[in-house]
Amino acid sequence: MDEPRGTRARLLEAAGEVFAAEGFRGATVRSICERAGANLAAVNYHFGSKQALYRETLRHAFESARRRHPARFDGEDVPEQVRSFVLSMLRRLYSVGRSWQGRLVARELADPSEALQEVAETHIRPLIEGVDALVERARPDLDPDARRLYTFGLIGQCVFFRHARPVLDRLFGPEAFGEEQIPALGEHIASSFLKTLGLEVRA
Repeated sequence: MDEPRGTRARLLEAAGEVFAAEGFRGATVRSICERAGANLAAVNYHFGSKQALYRETLRHAFESARRRHPARFDGEDVPEQVRSFVLSMLRRLYSVGRSWQGRLVARELADPSEALQEVAETHIRPLIEGVDALVERARPDLDPDARRLYTFGLIGQCVFFRHARPVLDRLFGPEAFGEEQIPALGEHIASSFLKTLGLEVRA
């Protein structure tokens, strides 16, 4: 008989795959349990409900991305922290097709469930506040509304190159803005942003 931790881990992995493919509303506890090789009572036993299981898969997805591609907001060098954030965002966004974690996050943002509020507060707000703090350090003269425009302008550039990939691939070929181009693309985005802030950009 499997240890509870083994069953729980299998349920989490199976749920991630099913939720990523079917969404919260389309997924069933039965299909998750069948994929995990567990009985129907296992979800309630280990997580309490389908909704709690979904929230845990989202938490796991965001935490996995954060561990794999961390962003630094705690150093003295604002330009380097901007570059760190941009590379982190691009790598997280570009990983969407390779794992259920990435697909699940993309699906939740495109087709929100009741869990979105928690996602926004726990996982997205800290990134926004981190960038906002960088902008404030670089330009203390800006009011909060102006800082917010800079913050979302930077995030928006990163998001564009991920969500526009289907069009960019067809116009310029899949290699033009592929994963191998992330370092150069990240440097371009970061340098352009730093210039708008009036910060010196390295050669």
